[in-house]
Amino acid sequence: MSLIPIYCDICCEHIANAEQDALRLPLMGAMFQPREAGFPHPIPDEATWEFMRCPFGPHRPFIEEHLLQVGPATPGNRPVLDLSANAEPMEPEEQGGPEDAEAPLQPQAKRGKRRQRAKEN
Repeated sequence: MSLIPIYCDICCEHIANAEQDALRLPLMGAMFQPREAGFPHPIPDEATWEFMRCPFGPHRPFIEEHLLQVGPATPGNRPVLDLSANAEPMEPEEQGGPEDAEAPLQPQAKRGKRRQRAKEN
């Protein structure tokens, strides 16, 4: 049985470990183990996906119940384990050419109607 690290989708912290063979839907807190010896159990055993909370904050650690982040996220790469697809790790999708890899990841502002009207006047 292989132990895999589990990361929070929101804060990207290593929150737990889990045995890959034991992970299945529906998720339960009992499937997760502390990230290191001496750390408290990260999620109460009886907690279901809806009631799981990240040990580093008040947020839910998994955005989607069937996708678990199993490695640190980097720009363009978020290693996940898809529990709905035979528990095989998903490969990151191609983001495009090398020019796309260096593009800054900043939200683009949208122009509202008020801003467009002000510009026209």
